[in-house]
Amino acid sequence: MRLLRACFLMVGLSLLAVARAGGGPETTLLVVNADSPLSLAVANEYIRLRELPERQVLWLSGVPVSETINVEDFRTRILAPIRSHLEAQGLEQEVDLIAYSAGFPYAVNFVSDERAHGLERDRHRAEAGSLTGMTFFMRDIEARRVGYLGLRANLYFRYPLRRTGAPSPVADAGSTTQTQGGQQDVTFEATRGFRSRYEWAWERSPGRVSTASSGRYVLSVMLGYAGVRGNSLPEIAAYLERAAGSDGTHPKGTVYLMENRDVRSRTRQPLFAPTGAALAARGRGVEVLAAGRDGQNGREPKGRDDVIGLVAGTRSFDWPGSGSTILPGAIAESLTSYAGHFTNGSQTKLTEFLRHGAAGSSGAVREPYSFVEKFPVPYLHVHYADGASLAEAYYQSVAGPYQLLIVGDPLARPFAHFAQVAVGFPSVDQPWRGVVEVVPQVESPAGRLVERVELWVNGELIGSAPSRQSIRLDTTALPDGMNELRLVAVEASRVETRSFMRTWMRVDNRGRSVEVHKEGGVDRGAIEVGREAGTEAGTESRTEGPRSVVYGAIVAFSGRADGAQRVRLQQGSRVLAEAEVRDGRWAMQFSSAVLGMGRASLQVVGVYPDEGLVRAKPLTLRVTDPPLIAADEVPNPDNEGVRLRLQRRVGDAFEEIVAPGVNGRPPRDFRAGRASHIGYAGAFEVRESGLYELSVEARGDVVLSVEGWGEHRARVDTADGGFRVALPLEKGWHRFSIDVSQATSDRVRAVLAGPEVAFELAGDRVRW
Repeated sequence: MRLLRACFLMVGLSLLAVARAGGGPETTLLVVNADSPLSLAVANEYIRLRELPERQVLWLSGVPVSETINVEDFRTRILAPIRSHLEAQGLEQEVDLIAYSAGFPYAVNFVSDERAHGLERDRHRAEAGSLTGMTFFMRDIEARRVGYLGLRANLYFRYPLRRTGAPSPVADAGSTTQTQGGQQDVTFEATRGFRSRYEWAWERSPGRVSTASSGRYVLSVMLGYAGVRGNSLPEIAAYLERAAGSDGTHPKGTVYLMENRDVRSRTRQPLFAPTGAALAARGRGVEVLAAGRDGQNGREPKGRDDVIGLVAGTRSFDWPGSGSTILPGAIAESLTSYAGHFTNGSQTKLTEFLRHGAAGSSGAVREPYSFVEKFPVPYLHVHYADGASLAEAYYQSVAGPYQLLIVGDPLARPFAHFAQVAVGFPSVDQPWRGVVEVVPQVESPAGRLVERVELWVNGELIGSAPSRQSIRLDTTALPDGMNELRLVAVEASRVETRSFMRTWMRVDNRGRSVEVHKEGGVDRGAIEVGREAGTEAGTESRTEGPRSVVYGAIVAFSGRADGAQRVRLQQGSRVLAEAEVRDGRWAMQFSSAVLGMGRASLQVVGVYPDEGLVRAKPLTLRVTDPPLIAADEVPNPDNEGVRLRLQRRVGDAFEEIVAPGVNGRPPRDFRAGRASHIGYAGAFEVRESGLYELSVEARGDVVLSVEGWGEHRARVDTADGGFRVALPLEKGWHRFSIDVSQATSDRVRAVLAGPEVAFELAGDRVRW
């Protein structure tokens, strides 16, 4: 990595409308890979922690298995379904943040966009951006514009200003400050909340936003990366829970600014002084730790138990050896080349900070060449201290974020001030009918005001009013039965912190009901779920708490829905099962595997001939580990590697060698271009028991076999890249084989992930 002189155009930004932001579950869309057991598990945990509304979750199928997706597939396989969902659910103007669960490619190759616009290849630009950075520029990419590649493409970025308030006209990151009496005379534009519906523009020429990008964006963060060099499922769940628990706690921690002579550190050091001054002015702890002083190495803080923020610049670090503690809600990141490039084995990855408790971290997915615009300026921690969400703080701090992968909890807000919100009238304990005047009760934090209160029903914004006024709700436009009601208080400030309460109300305008109860006679050992017969319609069963089912079990529902035409079972906006109603009765079943591990909220919905609906009260299922596949005997320790059989052309004899693993192309002297048949066989070791996800990358007709489990057959084309399967494995060794016939490539790769950090079936993890 070498230092390049990078130009900041120091101009102010202005909003073309009043921003209403601060981040919240109702303005977030969670995107889930429905084909990935790990993605489903992470999503279930995040939905539980953040109480996401039902419309605000999208399950996608057909997501490529590889770590990098080309930009055209990104448009058609990821962005197009997102756009369709937003339009169908009426969320285009409401969603400000797209959060990806685990199980997605972390990088997007944009070379075809460069070619389409006649751009010459530029090594400083690299060939790929991050999943989150490219999603931030979603509108540009949908419109096939390439302004997202600019180093100043993000007009939401809060720019440095001289203390006079005028933009600083300096040329590069190394001179963004003017030194006076040892203090750098710079401040930054004020922290602002974010809304995707508003167009951010250059303050001095608001009509010229299209030269860089559209001026409209959507924040984006990946909840977790569970691939090789990523985090395990327990680690992801742990840091997401810590982050959610930090909201509004105002931790008394310290932001540490690490100083050493490496260009990775020197790039951002000129902004340490104004960042420190701004944090100190807010009563927040901040300290510069320089290499060679007080036992510090300038890479990671030594012996500190209060890390709430970290600005580092180093290729590697040893957090366990530092003796330091990361507090819940912390943002910790390091400017280096490959912190977010997980297929590159060099340098410490961003996931190391998350492993030790950070709420969020970031890293470049390709060589960034020390352009400071590609990384967050240290003022990130000032925006965070002002109450911005983690996602807002990040994107206000990165001028050109196309290459930066941001991972963690985007809604973390440890320094926000939350109001208390409740329904004052009418009572939610009684049915609602006709037109209702909903009266919110709001208790503002000391010294702060609430501008307005929003009313959301079933994830849809119904209306808003000043905090002391009622909001009219026409319940005749809602389904009968149980509807989710959410009141959101929006603070009267630049950040516009959002505070919410969530409850359920029963609507009864048409006398419709759907009952869920137990019935016997279900075959295949199905798990029967429902309320006890005879209890009131729309209420839970007498069994308290979530019902537990094992992963892969058949779950059966049955009940009554008099007058309804059909009944469907939904998880959020997706339909899991559907059945006709005959003589008032219905029954359906589905596999719990489609839910993934963890807790999932389901709702039975009755559909009437006039297309009217009735909704039962949600049921919570907890999906647990299935019976585990028993481990095999330990293979001979001398038999390292796996057996590889290759047939170069149809009819040729098979050649066989011992290969290091199923981790890419065969050894160089054994490659055959497009082999007719490739086969791997051996045993792999798992060191923790539990449900794993095995992802296989190959091209052709693939047969995967695991002893004690069975086999999986798939025809894999270039676009899919492979497939994923769930394997419940006991700790120990397990025999497997992977055979690829009619292969269109000799590259085969297999990765196991789940209870432990992901690993390739290679090295000391395999024997034959």
